[in-house]
Amino acid sequence: HVDLGYNVLQGGIQEDVLSNMPALRYLDLSHNAIDDVDAWAFENTGLWELDISHNNLSACPFVAMLQPTLVKLNIAGNSLMHFESIAGLSRLTTIDLSNNNAYELAEVLHLQDCPSLRFLHLTGNPAFVDAMPGGTGGGVK
Repeated sequence: HVDLGYNVLQGGIQEDVLSNMPALRYLDLSHNAIDDVDAWAFENTGLWELDISHNNLSACPFVAMLQPTLVKLNIAGNSLMHFESIAGLSRLTTIDLSNNNAYELAEVLHLQDCPSLRFLHLTGNPAFVDAMPGGTGGGVK
């Protein structure tokens, strides 16, 4: 369990910083100023849960490296417009994508390739604010 949330971390996370930690199960990088994560940053980790919410990310290719183990992902409060890199996470049950920049409802279709997905939060994305009654957005469960 590593909690680096609220630490004013800035810039990017390089591939050699957190890789090769097979016993790492929970990582909290929330509420920092991270704007990039190398695609290989979490290689050979055993992460079950990643909270990288409330940063400055506009893409998340690093998520694909978590395919064999990730169960819960919180990537809310970033600037993501596309969710295709999340597709295919076979063990993912919960994902929070709220308050990002998804303008297309079609982005959710990428998530149909996550067979274990049970909880999906999309509140505050432009595509879903307009789609929900009263313009409030909402989570899909």
